[in-house]
Amino acid sequence: GKQKKSEVVTKSMKVVELKEEAAARGIDTTKMKKDSILDCLVVGSKLMTKLEAWGEILRLRKKFEEEQLEAQRKENERLRHIEMHRQQEEMKRKAQHQVEREKKRVWEIGEQASKHTYDFPTVHGCKLAKTEELNFHGDPRSYVANCSECRSHLSFGAYACEKCDFDICAKCFWELTMTPEEKKIEEVLKAAQEKERREYEELKEKEEEEHRKKWDPKSNFKSNILKPSDNNTNPDGNKQTGYTVWSSDGYGNDGWHRYNGPPDKEFNSTYATIEDANARARYLFYWKNPWGQGADELMEEGQGVNESVDKNGLKTYDVTPDDSTTWTVGVVPNIAFVYLENATIRRNNDDGNFVMF
Repeated sequence: GKQKKSEVVTKSMKVVELKEEAAARGIDTTKMKKDSILDCLVVGSKLMTKLEAWGEILRLRKKFEEEQLEAQRKENERLRHIEMHRQQEEMKRKAQHQVEREKKRVWEIGEQASKHTYDFPTVHGCKLAKTEELNFHGDPRSYVANCSECRSHLSFGAYACEKCDFDICAKCFWELTMTPEEKKIEEVLKAAQEKERREYEELKEKEEEEHRKKWDPKSNFKSNILKPSDNNTNPDGNKQTGYTVWSSDGYGNDGWHRYNGPPDKEFNSTYATIEDANARARYLFYWKNPWGQGADELMEEGQGVNESVDKNGLKTYDVTPDDSTTWTVGVVPNIAFVYLENATIRRNNDDGNFVMF
């Protein structure tokens, strides 16, 4: 007979109904649209979800899933019991091992009792044994014990009482066994050592402060040397009567590094007097060198610093550390600066920034 419309696939069916039918037929519709699902199911084909047997299939599926869940629960329970049993057995094994270990330790203490022959009432109420002659669970006691007085690790000359689990290091033992006269001597010695320590710390602090002051730019230079005024940083600030401080930094023609000719001689500042210009050159060279070295480091013997003074008293400094650039700072009359080779009024601002005038 003719199939009822509700028992066959139709285009009017909702997507959710089509997906349910597809699932019943074992078709994956995860990324499929309605038209594609209809093509797979074929319009007019009999709906499996409307068959009387479908209800029985669903029931059997549900029953199978429930049986699977129950089987998994029982398996989990079985594994849990196995793990609990394993842990209990492990605890028993460890407990038994500890009992055996303690039995051996009791026997060990008994075997070593005869070594406790030293009587020092001011140290401990029981007789003591030399730690170096004792074992602890088969290993030398000195490996595991610490001094009961100062908690330090034991070394040669220590003593122990195994019955009380007491240990004392050689230093604490000596302090506890000193005579009154020895204690007085020790107090005097400690006071002298403490005084020497304080004097050493004070001397060290004084030397550090003197070193800091010696190399502190503020202790060596006037404020206008450390921080030039606008007039000092202007190439025309002192007209032709002043003195220019310049610097250069670059590789020489050493056959190893890239060489593009002598580096630029960059304008740094100008001062009205030779004294101030030389001071600025010294500060720039030692305290503002391109490697960030301290002035004290650069002034150390063996650094290779060259310092020269011309007939007019104008100074020039240069240094070339191993495998590095040549750093040069010099002073010339303002009128002569523009005639220097590679002279430029591009100004190094001491922090790596350049200023053009």
